[in-house]
Order: sequence, then structure tokens, then C-alpha cells
Amino acid sequence: MSSNIQLRRSTLVLPVLLAALIGGALGAVFVSQQSERYSAETVIAIGAAQTIIDDDQLIDIVGTLERSGVTATVAGLASSRSVFDAAAVAIALPSNEAGDYDVTATPVIDANLVDIATSGPDPTIAANLTNAIAEQTQIQFTQLYRVFDLRVVTLADPPSTTDRPSASLVIVGAAVLAAVIALLLLSWRNERGTRRIEPVLRNQS
Repeated sequence: MSSNIQLRRSTLVLPVLLAALIGGALGAVFVSQQSERYSAETVIAIGAAQTIIDDDQLIDIVGTLERSGVTATVAGLASSRSVFDAAAVAIALPSNEAGDYDVTATPVIDANLVDIATSGPDPTIAANLTNAIAEQTQIQFTQLYRVFDLRVVTLADPPSTTDRPSASLVIVGAAVLAAVIALLLLSWRNERGTRRIEPVLRNQS
């Protein structure tokens, strides 16, 4: 009985190791295909315009902000094509490079804030584009809604780290996953083989 168990274990080791090597190699290929991308971020605060002096009007503005409609509008404008194009022109970003950058704007409803993030292959351009998008959002929004005021809370700085996943973690994770899958498949196959052999052995005995 113990010899059979040892035999089974020995037949599992090589396939599992081979699967781990293949999985690690595929993980390395995946990492090598991933381009370097950097994310820069800024935050815009929404409030009442300083020109508002009427108390009733100020109360209406605060109530509108609490209903989050304005926050969502600012986020939608910040991620719009018109703002992106104007920001790209402002920093002299060539049109053939503009497509490499993605912009997301997320409303922080409870705080009347909008988080703007830009990701792309160049950290300096990503930061400059993020700040330009915040500025263009301010300009275009105040043209539409003069009773509100947008203020940049934090300027975006060039990120020092990439968004690219850690190569070692991806390779090790892929190797472990492949080994586990191979082990489960081999164990299942051996179990099926054992169940088929047992009735035959009983008949022979």
C-alpha cells in the first residue's frame, strides 16, 4: 500500500513541476507585453461662487450640492472629449500621442469633490495633462454654471512609480496557479483510475 502511495506521489511531482514552469513562463510573457503606464491625480472642490451674496440663493446652491447632481455633472465634464481636447492643446500634446492617455473622473459625493486621474506612458505628461484637464473643467463649467465655483485642491505631480504589475508576483502567481491546477487534474485522474481498478481486483480475488 505504501509503495503505491509513493508511486503515485512520484508520478505527480514531474507533471506539477512542468506545469509550474510553463505557468511561470506564460506569466513572464504576459509581463513583457505590458507597457509602462503612470497615473497622475488631482482633486477639484465644488462650492458656491464668491459673487453670491443672497442668502436664499446660497441655500439653494448648498441644497443642490447635497443632491449630488452638480458633482456628477463636473465629473462628466472633466472626462468629456471637449475638455480633453482643450487640455491637450493647452500643453501642446501632439494628436498622435493623445490617444495614449486615459482620463477618469470620479465624484466624491459626500464631500462635493471630484477626483481626476490620468494614466499614460509618460509621467510628466500625465501630470501636466491632469492639471490642464482640471483647469479646462473649471473654465467650461463656470461658463455654464456661474453660481458655482470650482477650486483645485491638490495639483498633480509626476508619479514616480508605474501602474505595471510586479513582474515577480505575476510570474510566481502564474506558476503556483498552474501547479495547483495540474495537481488537481492529476489527482482527479488517478482517483478515477483507482475506482475502475478496484472492482477488477475484487473479481480476481
